[in-house]
Amino acid sequence: MANYAYMNPGKQHLGYRFDSPPSFQRGYDEFNQPLRSVMWKTAVVLNRRAYIGNVKVTDIDGDSVTYPDAIFKSDPNRFDLFREKSKIESAVNDGEEIKALSSFGDMLLEFKNKTLNIINVSNELEYLESTHNYLGTHSSYAVLKIDSGVVWISHNGIYLYNGKEIRNLVEKNGIFRLSSTHWDAIKSSNTAKSALGFDPINRQLIVIPKVGYNSNGASDNNTYVYDFRQDAWIYAPDSLQAANRLAPITYKDKLYIPTESGGYIKLFEWLPVPDSSNNTTVFSLKTKDIDFGNPSIRKRLYKVYITYKTSSNSDATNIQAQYYVNGDTSTAQNFDIVEKGVLDGSIAEISPPDTANQYSVCILKPNSTAIKNNIYSMQLSLFVDASTTKKYDFQINDISIVYRVKSPR
Repeated sequence: MANYAYMNPGKQHLGYRFDSPPSFQRGYDEFNQPLRSVMWKTAVVLNRRAYIGNVKVTDIDGDSVTYPDAIFKSDPNRFDLFREKSKIESAVNDGEEIKALSSFGDMLLEFKNKTLNIINVSNELEYLESTHNYLGTHSSYAVLKIDSGVVWISHNGIYLYNGKEIRNLVEKNGIFRLSSTHWDAIKSSNTAKSALGFDPINRQLIVIPKVGYNSNGASDNNTYVYDFRQDAWIYAPDSLQAANRLAPITYKDKLYIPTESGGYIKLFEWLPVPDSSNNTTVFSLKTKDIDFGNPSIRKRLYKVYITYKTSSNSDATNIQAQYYVNGDTSTAQNFDIVEKGVLDGSIAEISPPDTANQYSVCILKPNSTAIKNNIYSMQLSLFVDASTTKKYDFQINDISIVYRVKSPR
């Protein structure tokens, strides 16, 4: 719509411009007036409008009012113009304040302390699509929009909304996939809260426990990585700088983790493959207790295939393999070597690949007939040779287990 000039009949142009033709003797519409000053704690742009939450506004009379549980929307294509009538209140005076806003498709996600409200903004008038109790969050940096939806850290899980449904990434088939110790590290405290980052090239979600100043409890240098392709979690100990950490950012398809030191901000690029020359962390990988879908039926374990690669075909991998059976994590069982491995004493150790940076397959078989013929479940354990201080750049592509279900006795 074109702007219209206000003319003083018979005199000069007054210079005022209006969005619509002025009418004389028109009543004053207080709710249609632009707000003089607007401040907010979280915002998102959707459908050519800005939506702001947890707002403090100053009206035309100079009075300031705070709306911790309300959203204001801007005029179309005018992202800095808000009016009193544009206020959206999905749930008023519920004792919760808005912590973060995000969007996916035509849905506006309003995160409060304990509640998630999904608001449909596809039409001129917004309406509440659904409300989800206990799925709120603690801060805006615990909410992240990615290519497949919106991810956030809640009080009882890490969730993904893909436009149709909400899925808990740390739960599968009713089983929580992180240990209580690891989840306690991720859960926020009063002084330090966890943040999310996304590596778009490798499609990995990075969970950074408790960003902030080390003096406020943000001293955990470990990270937790969720791989969307594999639908699997990875624990990465000592993978962060020890300096005071800020919320991660993604720039030009790379993930950076800002840190503050001496009054300066430094950016550290997230490397999905660790640098073995600088990493002295002891490598340890344990699968879950695998029952093959039949926990009450005996099986015979034949072989384990591990497809792997390193950057050298001459240096030892120093990666050893053992396994546990039937939930007993205190008694390790040994393998015999079939292919691409050696015995270091009684423990199987994976040999270097045939070609550097090309995948090879190590084949292992249990060395105890009595044990391999009567298992209900098994857990594979890969770890660094105790005589070495550095792990090699060992990468696993897949692990396959060959077994047979035994008939009941």
